Amino acid sequence: SDNLTDWTDHGVIITQNKVPWVRPDSYSMWAPDCIERNGRYYFYFPSAPADTVKYGRGFAIGVAVAEKPEGPYIPEPTPILNVHGIDPNVFIDKDGQAYLYWSAGHIYGAKLKDNMKELDSEVKILGDLPTKGLKEGPFVFEREGVYYMTYPHVANKTEQLEYAIS
Repeated sequence: SDNLTDWTDHGVIITQNKVPWVRPDSYSMWAPDCIERNGRYYFYFPSAPADTVKYGRGFAIGVAVAEKPEGPYIPEPTPILNVHGIDPNVFIDKDGQAYLYWSAGHIYGAKLKDNMKELDSEVKILGDLPTKGLKEGPFVFEREGVYYMTYPHVANKTEQLEYAIS
C-alpha cells in the first residue's frame, strides 16, 4: 500500500502443505516474522514437524525464501536445527549480524549465519527476565544505541507487555 488505506491482496504466501517437514494437519504457522536482507525476503514460521523422531516433539521453526515480499516463497526442506519453539523474531544489527529470537517457556536467541537459514552460535536463554508466567512473542529493536526486547508476560492471570533493555 502506498497510503496504508488501499491494499492489494496477493494471496497466501505459503501453506503448511507446501512445507516438506511440517505435519500437514498441524495448523500451527502462527506468529511468523519476515525480514529483507540483500534483496531476498526470509519468512520465519513455527510449526509441528511430521517426523518427531528426527526433529523432536513440539514446535520447530522453519524459513521460506522469496525474491519479492509477495512471493512466491520457497520453504527450506528442513526446519532450522536446534531451534524448538514459537514466535520467531529476526533482528539485523547495525554491523550486519542477524539474530533469531523465539520463545518456548523462556526466550531464546542465537546468531544466524549469513545465509539466514542456519544458526551461527549456540542457543542461549536470555537472562534476567521474569521466571514465572508465560513469555512469548519476543520482538527486538534498537533505538539510539539502546536495545529493547518486548514480550507478553502472564502473571496472576493478567497478561501484560513487558520489556528488557541492554
